[in-house]
Amino acid sequence: MIIMKSTFLSLVILAAGWLLSGSANAQQPSCNPDFTYAQTGSNTLTYTFTNTTVASSSSYQSYALLLLTNNSYLTYMNSIGGNGSTAQYTFNAPGVYKVVLSMSDSSVLGSCNANDTQTVVVTGPPAPNANLYGNIFAPYDSIANPTYVYPNLSFKVWLIQHDANTNMLTAVDSQIVSATNAIYVAYNFAGKPNGDYLVKAQDLMNINNGGLYMVPTYHTSSIYWYSAATINHTNAMPVYAQNIFMLSGAQTTGPGFIGGDVTQGANRPGAGQTLAVGDPVSNMDIYLKDEATDKVVAHTTTDAQGHYSFANLPAGSYTIFPDALNFETIADEHITVDASGSAIGNRNFTQTATKVKPTSPTALTNVTVALAGVYPNPVTDKLNISWKTQVNNATVKMYNIIGEEVYSAAKPVTGIDMHHLAKGVYVLKITAGDAVQTLRISKQ
Repeated sequence: MIIMKSTFLSLVILAAGWLLSGSANAQQPSCNPDFTYAQTGSNTLTYTFTNTTVASSSSYQSYALLLLTNNSYLTYMNSIGGNGSTAQYTFNAPGVYKVVLSMSDSSVLGSCNANDTQTVVVTGPPAPNANLYGNIFAPYDSIANPTYVYPNLSFKVWLIQHDANTNMLTAVDSQIVSATNAIYVAYNFAGKPNGDYLVKAQDLMNINNGGLYMVPTYHTSSIYWYSAATINHTNAMPVYAQNIFMLSGAQTTGPGFIGGDVTQGANRPGAGQTLAVGDPVSNMDIYLKDEATDKVVAHTTTDAQGHYSFANLPAGSYTIFPDALNFETIADEHITVDASGSAIGNRNFTQTATKVKPTSPTALTNVTVALAGVYPNPVTDKLNISWKTQVNNATVKMYNIIGEEVYSAAKPVTGIDMHHLAKGVYVLKITAGDAVQTLRISKQ
């Protein structure tokens, strides 16, 4: 019996020592779950979750990933190990989800449970680039001839993108579209990225319809890029019905002739080279406008030598202006063709770093001086004119970017109301005797 008691006491002492030893090495559980996540692989709905929890050294830690819906219901997603472990989950669809990392831990000193909830925004695959499309309408009289159709139509269409970083326009795509027995032709630029665009069309068949022919036209109905309607294209929805209503010029008959050249000015770098002053500028659109009707009557492009010409012109007063992407145009105006059959040459233009401007000989007798200053510029409402010298007789005129006169005064005014004018660039021309001053005005 004494031996048996001794053995029992020894066992008790050993058990107590084991418990005391375990208690000494045990730690109070600490539950502070944490995780990170990232989209994984080609499937944009699949995410990888990483356990970043720093926990006690207990071997009784357990973790689970859960999905919280309606802020009350938990759905099992996947199990995950301790610190550094990963688990993947594929969501059913794009959306905003609340993911929970649930943690429990225990030791001889106690237990704990805690959750870490994070919002995961699942965007899903990006939307494909949308199409940019519309119709090109040839001129027709829907009242006088409502059933008329063109036997054949063919247009070249350019897509021109605006780069907000460089504030430059670049033709990025083109296509030829055709139709038979129609008054319009559809165009479609497929899968285009977000951005601001212009669209321009040109008749390829030189159609003459009752003495009228089509001139190159921008959406919606403009002959000049600066006044064209900008298409703000996004992938949220396709941009449709970006129509172009072609403008027409009149076939002219008469003995008059106007011609000239467009050449390079200073600071005009080319692709990998420096173009010399006087080099020809080819393939530039040139328009002729009848000042009596304020309508375009003819269009041409400069040839390889930079030359352009308009023939068979009746007597009248005309304005010439070019169209070149990214360049401001200053029109050459008040060109008079008389009934005797004037042959007017040397109506030349120079393309500088920022503009295309006339260099016709009629300007050689004028003296460019600083007659006045203007403020504010850019302007939103009223443009103030501060005269630098005493001027009693002067004319003050303002033109829009295509050479149309928008303001005229036959005296030295001190201000111009511009609140009703569209945003854009205008040219203010001040003349006093032989002295001429031109100023570029920006309307915001």
